[in-house]
Amino acid sequence: MKKDNQMIRSLERGRRDRDSLMNFTVQTKQEAKRLSAVLLALNLSSYLDLFYDNDQEIKPHPLVKETTEGLVQVMEEILPALKKRESISRDHSCSVIAMRDANIRHMHLLSAYADRFTIFEYVLNRLEHRFSGKTLPAGYDDSEMADSILSRLSSMQDQAARQSTIVQLIEQLPMRMTKKRFFQIVSDGLDVYTGSEKKTVEDLLFMVCTAALLDEPEGMANDYAALYQIADQLMKEDYTSLDEMGYERLFQIVKAGMEELNRQMDLVMLLQDILNELAVLVYTSDSSMEDPAFDTCLSMAEQVLSSAKDGAAVDYSGFEQLEGIQENSSSRFMELSADSEEFAQAYSGEIQSAGLEGEFVTLARLGRLLSSSRFAVLTMEEEEGELADEAWIQSVTAELQTALKNQLSALPRVMSRAVMAKVITMFPLFIREYQELEDYVKSSLASCSDEAEKVACLEILDELLGTLG
Repeated sequence: MKKDNQMIRSLERGRRDRDSLMNFTVQTKQEAKRLSAVLLALNLSSYLDLFYDNDQEIKPHPLVKETTEGLVQVMEEILPALKKRESISRDHSCSVIAMRDANIRHMHLLSAYADRFTIFEYVLNRLEHRFSGKTLPAGYDDSEMADSILSRLSSMQDQAARQSTIVQLIEQLPMRMTKKRFFQIVSDGLDVYTGSEKKTVEDLLFMVCTAALLDEPEGMANDYAALYQIADQLMKEDYTSLDEMGYERLFQIVKAGMEELNRQMDLVMLLQDILNELAVLVYTSDSSMEDPAFDTCLSMAEQVLSSAKDGAAVDYSGFEQLEGIQENSSSRFMELSADSEEFAQAYSGEIQSAGLEGEFVTLARLGRLLSSSRFAVLTMEEEEGELADEAWIQSVTAELQTALKNQLSALPRVMSRAVMAKVITMFPLFIREYQELEDYVKSSLASCSDEAEKVACLEILDELLGTLG
């Protein structure tokens, strides 16, 4: 979008007095306020429809139910205040942020279960065709299939999409990597983080350990007990001597677990959108704005709340008034948010002299809340954390490798391969040249003598890349 705002142009030309900077923060907050109001009006009905859907066999988890009930109560008090242009009380502000933090914790727990069920799905998927009777097509050739896979990848024009597809491809191809190569990838992947903040590495290590079924977030067993029991049962199964009846039994268990997990994750993600939008309104409540569209959005949100509580149908006719507002406001806010990041770095001295550090911290939070990263942390890092030197990286690498070696030795082969496939995708891509990719694809297919597993892998790759010849 062409920048036609006089205030922004004056900042870019070097006029960085307090008034210019203050006017910029006010305009950015107003645009965030307008965008969050229209998103709230649109998303609230979708979430509450799903939450109060009595036809759903899987009911909202008590943690989600508790947060939603608290959210509704707070919104009933906040929305009228916003319409009156009143500032939101500190208690209400703290409640919104506390609910958002709690919901993020819920997602961490569900993500840990998603890691576990991904492993179980991976295992059962590769065992399915032992009993289905499906075999490789007549005339199948590993080399020809590899060429077809590589051709599909080469035809992808979007570099980012191709890179993402390669990662998925590596995860789904038959895992026949040697343990030595696997641990070298882990070591090289951690070496990349030498010189970065320790916190970044620690976050990665936690995700790797969770994906490898080594660790679990605090409260996992108690807060989602039903899912925990399913995962615990699946961990104890003997996959080596599984017969058809046993396979079907485990398939139904995994299916039920995935249905529960997906239902709860859908609710938590939609709930996070509402909490983010409400948090924006909280952070911008001191920014006065006369905008009929803003008032309309708040009134619609109030109507949605009232209808949901009474079990009445929502009148969607008024939503036509919001057409175009979201697109225009989103585009404008994205521009302003990008400018605020640039100004915060380029004019830090002027911002500090003007006493506007707090305002620019708020703008940074608004950018995170309205970004595509629903669960972004709002805490602003005021100073660089401790850095990971070579010795520290070597230490955590040795510790992780020991834990992984013990885990892979304890798991049945089909499950250890699933863990390896998942873990290697969590580090920087170890394949950098086309020849390396070609060698990996061809070696993976040629090394797999389990026809049932190969059939399953090719079915997944067919869905990932399109019909393979």
